[in-house]
Order: sequence, then C-alpha cells, then structure tokens
Amino acid sequence: MKRRNRQMVPFQGGPHAPLTLETPDAPIRAIGDERALEQVMLNLLSNAYRYSRSKGGSISVRLKRRDLDTGSQIGMSVEDHGIGMSPDQVRRVFDRFYRADPGSAVIGTGLGMTLVKEIMERMGGTVEIVSAPNVGTTVTLWLVEAKPD
Repeated sequence: MKRRNRQMVPFQGGPHAPLTLETPDAPIRAIGDERALEQVMLNLLSNAYRYSRSKGGSISVRLKRRDLDTGSQIGMSVEDHGIGMSPDQVRRVFDRFYRADPGSAVIGTGLGMTLVKEIMERMGGTVEIVSAPNVGTTVTLWLVEAKPD
C-alpha cells in the first residue's frame, strides 16, 4: 500500500466510492503477516464498499498508534458511511455464516468477518467494531508495534 496522507485515491469498487487514506507523518510498523493482512484489508474494503454503495458514502482508511500498559499498537481503521449495524448485529458479526443484512442484495457467505478475526488473532492482534444503523461502521485492526531496528 502506498503512503498517501489525506488524499483521495481510486478504489476499484467504482466511481462512487472515494477512498481517503490518512497516515501519521512518522513511519509506523506492525508485527504481522503481510499477505494475511492484505487479505483482511481487502475484505474490510470490500464490505465497506458493498454496504455503503447505495448511500454513496466515502470510505476512509486511517493508520494510527496507541500506547497501552502492555506496549504500543498500530491500528488500521476502515470507516464507511453505509447502512451500519445494530449492537446485536455487531455482537454476532464474527459468527460463522452470520449475515447482518441477510435480506439485502449484497452477495456474501457470512464468513468474511469470521476470517478477519481468526487471521488477526493468529497474528496476535484484535478487531474492534463501532457501528450504528444508518450511520456507518468503523472496523479497527490492532497489531503489536514492531520495535525500531
């Protein structure tokens, strides 16, 4: 992923899916599997596009850092302004074959977010979701920060 600070970059989802990428000024590095993380991010971006397409909302990706008692973490957030989810839907979103919006025209198996969580846990990371119906969803992936060389 190329580093772009607060710029619009094209997203293959279509012309009505502007994607904003925000990164810190200083380089950040996380401990994880690059290919697995790419799969996770593609899943999150795909979901963001598919569930916000009808509302014409933009998608934002933010990279950030936080300090905890256990050490520093790097976060990658994908935010959309789509249909959002209720608290009950958020609680169940990692269940296998669960679809938060089963009656929609959006195609899916209900395995994407299950795989996201499993991959993140395998890399020692976590997933946080903040969502509200008709407002949108923000999914943040947290990984351990890599020590400087």
